Amino acid sequence: MKKEVTAGLDASTKTDHSRETEETMKLRCDAFHIVTHFINSASNLDNLIQQHLQTAESNSRLLVTGLHTCGDLAADLIHLFLSSSSSQVLCNVSCCYNLMTERFSDNVSHAADGNLLSEHGFPMSKALVEQRCCLGSNARMLAAQSVDRTANKNKIPAISLFWRSLLQVILFELVGEISENWCIGKLASKCSTFYDYVQAALKKLNITKSISESDVEGYAVKYHHYYRKIQCFYQLRTCLGPCIESIILLDRLAFLLEQENVEDAHLVQLFDPVISPRCYAIVSIKNHTVDV
Repeated sequence: MKKEVTAGLDASTKTDHSRETEETMKLRCDAFHIVTHFINSASNLDNLIQQHLQTAESNSRLLVTGLHTCGDLAADLIHLFLSSSSSQVLCNVSCCYNLMTERFSDNVSHAADGNLLSEHGFPMSKALVEQRCCLGSNARMLAAQSVDRTANKNKIPAISLFWRSLLQVILFELVGEISENWCIGKLASKCSTFYDYVQAALKKLNITKSISESDVEGYAVKYHHYYRKIQCFYQLRTCLGPCIESIILLDRLAFLLEQENVEDAHLVQLFDPVISPRCYAIVSIKNHTVDV
């Protein structure tokens, strides 16, 4: 594999159309395949390589890499790296912690014998498994926030955050309850006034009870002094995002270091957090001498 990739890189620097160049270009094309395949922790990476890259040798040494692996895909990639005899190096930048599943969450599915039906994204390390650590959906969502980007923009949270909070007050007093299954999405950008926003939300939630424009305005006046408090709360809350992200990343790092076939593992910042908030990569190498 390494020889083939190197030959492909060398071919890109040649300007003549010699037979050697043509053969090298063909070798590069043969060594590169785009494959669409559903991946989970039970996937067999070695079989996948042999199936789609016939030139791969049995002693091939591979780099498993993922950029912005969404949700559980980051954990699945770590399991693939560990289970594959060909995989020697891992470089993984994760993303979308809000879509990650948790082992000790209330909505985790179990088999009849009580065992988990599948692997989950968190926790992975022995220490957090023993503690039955659970973050919850709000914390996972918070981990995906970017305090660096927020500070760089130097802007206060949009009015939509206040509208969403005030809407919850109106819905509770209008309906008498708040359902966890309610989801209105991003309505604020489509509404010019708070009244329009409330009406759009009621329609989307299929709530037949109505509220007048004057009553909506009354809520806005009554709770206006909370707007500044919500701004402060949001900014303080965003500062906690990196703490939650650190728990997730260090859990994965500790899990790798627990494995007998792992020589070393590190958490490395690769990108500017303002440009790419998910800027940390987990880099690991198995306990073999690897040329990279």
